[in-house]
Amino acid sequence: MRWIIAIALAAILLIPAPASAYPQLEIRVTKDWKIVITSDRVRDMLEYLDTMYSYNWSRDDRFPLIIFSRNYKDYPDNEVGPLNPYGKDLVAELCKLAKQYGWRSMADIVDSFNFTKAVRAIEDLDSDGDGYTNGEELRLGSLPGFADDVPKQGIQVRKILPYIYVTVLVAAAFVGHFVFKRLS
Repeated sequence: MRWIIAIALAAILLIPAPASAYPQLEIRVTKDWKIVITSDRVRDMLEYLDTMYSYNWSRDDRFPLIIFSRNYKDYPDNEVGPLNPYGKDLVAELCKLAKQYGWRSMADIVDSFNFTKAVRAIEDLDSDGDGYTNGEELRLGSLPGFADDVPKQGIQVRKILPYIYVTVLVAAAFVGHFVFKRLS
């Protein structure tokens, strides 16, 4: 009976732990000081976005792709996953804030207030170079780190915007001509 229990315990110990949804995120603030944020903390950080934008990111399957590249699942849990351009800008802003305020603990850096401050600081950037700011993309449900993922609602408005301008100018000229002609 002891052998069966010993074999069962050995089998349980040899079974690898389930892989996490996200790789760990490593933030280097100085050459000699780094903070490794666990995958659970990364998920918590990204869930703050739901409080900041109207789009419900936590219900979107592409949720991890907000900061990670498309091959983030290929990385073991103990390795830093590859960041997309938005993720790099976000980590750089977190490091900048950490240096500015002298934070020395993970709790200080990834607390909701500081994460929100970092996200707001890079809102007006266009990390992926697709013509939409990070804030526009997060608000409209597209990924700010991938140039091939643009806001679907924004495309329609941007495509017809020149036609709207021309229509308004023609209408203004037409109305102005008849209004001023009658007045003179």
